[in-house]
Amino acid sequence: MADGAKQNDQTFEVCRSYTFARKYPKLIGRIRSGIGDDKGWTIPGGPYSPLQIGTFVVTLIILIWTRSLWAHFGPINLVIYISLPVGLGFVVRHLQIENRPPYRFLIGFVKYLTGRNRGVRNGRRVQEPRPHTVRMRTLVRIEHPDIYAAIDEVRQ
Repeated sequence: MADGAKQNDQTFEVCRSYTFARKYPKLIGRIRSGIGDDKGWTIPGGPYSPLQIGTFVVTLIILIWTRSLWAHFGPINLVIYISLPVGLGFVVRHLQIENRPPYRFLIGFVKYLTGRNRGVRNGRRVQEPRPHTVRMRTLVRIEHPDIYAAIDEVRQ
């Protein structure tokens, strides 16, 4: 009976962590028609993150706008049009800076560069204390007072 009383006196807290669900990346990989039991079709090489698709599209647009500068290779131009955006898209898939995706790293870096020097604690700006003079006395206890006699002898 005593053991039962001990168990009733103890309190337990149940803790759950859902950080994995928040850190799970958004991926685009299957296109469905939404009609019936349609399995849809998967994008080749997918799933892709929105950053990968954005990198692919932006690289393709830059290549099209600047083709007068670099597109002098004949049929190899088509290979460049395809391989450069796809290659950069797959590089971005595995790129992690400080364990964050590149766009989040850039956002943090821009905030660091444009932010104020002072920090924020509990939603308020941190105030640095004003400088002031500190007056204090120090007491040093010497366990062996013979040291003073030795120092006096050396001085003389």
